[in-house]
Amino acid sequence: MSAVRESVPADSSVRDTLQKMGRAYRAYAHEHPDLFSLVFGDASRHGQRPSNDQGERPGFDDLVAAIEQGIASGEIDAPAAEPIAVACWSIVHGFVVLEIAGFLRTEGEPPADGIESAPACVSRYGRPAPDDLFDMVLERIFLGVLARKH
Repeated sequence: MSAVRESVPADSSVRDTLQKMGRAYRAYAHEHPDLFSLVFGDASRHGQRPSNDQGERPGFDDLVAAIEQGIASGEIDAPAAEPIAVACWSIVHGFVVLEIAGFLRTEGEPPADGIESAPACVSRYGRPAPDDLFDMVLERIFLGVLARKH
């Protein structure tokens, strides 16, 4: 997340930054599903949360900083960054967890784990392909987070 945030040009909108961060989060989970599951699985349920000796929260602090920039620039209308960051992270993380677990597969797409018992509930709802669906989720986040221009 730090590398993504640092790679975004200084004149980019907070929307562009958040979109790139969300896509990077999803891509990392797809590239490292076992590690992703380990970080957010049993270990985290027993009080083991990722932070370093200085109390920093890798990734999440970058999200908070990006949102703070959006508040400072007026792109985000919110009194505090952390609640907005929790909301954004929750939505993106929830999508990724559902996707990795096989709940968002499109008709005919093989399950990631090769087990056919994963729910194939997608086809009857006419859901778009996962990439398009993720973009729609990001758009819903932006509707709730970005300041409205009157």
